[in-house]
Amino acid sequence: MIERFHPAGSRKRLRYARNDNSFYVNFNAQVLNLDLECFFNRTMAIETPNTRMTATQAEALLRDGLSCQAESDSPALFQVGDRVRAKVMHPQTYTRLPRYVRGKTGTIVKDYGVYVFPDTVGQRLDPKPQHVYSVRFAAQDLWGAAAAANDALYLDLFDDHLEPI
Repeated sequence: MIERFHPAGSRKRLRYARNDNSFYVNFNAQVLNLDLECFFNRTMAIETPNTRMTATQAEALLRDGLSCQAESDSPALFQVGDRVRAKVMHPQTYTRLPRYVRGKTGTIVKDYGVYVFPDTVGQRLDPKPQHVYSVRFAAQDLWGAAAAANDALYLDLFDDHLEPI
């Protein structure tokens, strides 16, 4: 998430590059930003990028929290134990699919249910609800024989990030 910057943000990018904040401060700011985008897309019709949250809305968000879980009748495309491949794609915009797993194979270990798709929500497009899975990638499949044989990386990926093998 920290790869995303505000569109007007050359000053924000410079502040990030100077590292005025720690990694965790930047990460938490981006998580909050995604939560706010989810909040606006689910509870308000956003018609311009200049829409501002009111103080009452901000208080409600901080008090009640927010879930980006969504309703959908779409069945899961993958089941626990399925082998999958992370798609090789190079979008012009934001994606939660890290480059280092694109084209790599993994195993579905959990289906978390249906959530709004951050790749489109971040662009203020259709929430595109879909299943989110925990996918296990063997460390050696990602980083070669130098990686420990028993190590693995678990990533939470959406239907649109995966393809069946």
